Amino acid sequence: MLKSIKIILLVTIICWVLYSLLFQVRRRTGDDIPIDPMVELANTGDFTAIKNLRQRYIDRHQFGMADYWLYIGALNGEPAMMDEYLHKFRSMSEKEKQAELQSIRTSTASQEQKNSMLSKLTGDAKQ
Repeated sequence: MLKSIKIILLVTIICWVLYSLLFQVRRRTGDDIPIDPMVELANTGDFTAIKNLRQRYIDRHQFGMADYWLYIGALNGEPAMMDEYLHKFRSMSEKEKQAELQSIRTSTASQEQKNSMLSKLTGDAKQ
């Protein structure tokens, strides 16, 4: 009797392990993540979408992402966002400014965008 209970338990455990390993639907990373249409618009340079995303992240207290969208807006030439970015840049320490300038130089933005932004920032730094 005790031996048959052990066998039944062993078979049950083996079946459960095989089921969990072999017969579960596998999910691939990223399959469930819907693309936010606002992000798609912002990535095409839509200033309204960029402003809305920045405000969304400010409201969520995710200031790193809010600063990212500020950077993208300034890089794309939106005057109000560039002014705010310049204000933020002025408040940085020299070490932070150098790191920020290097980050812009090595970004994947177009050379025209980078040159425009760097000239504004370095012109501002000289004043």
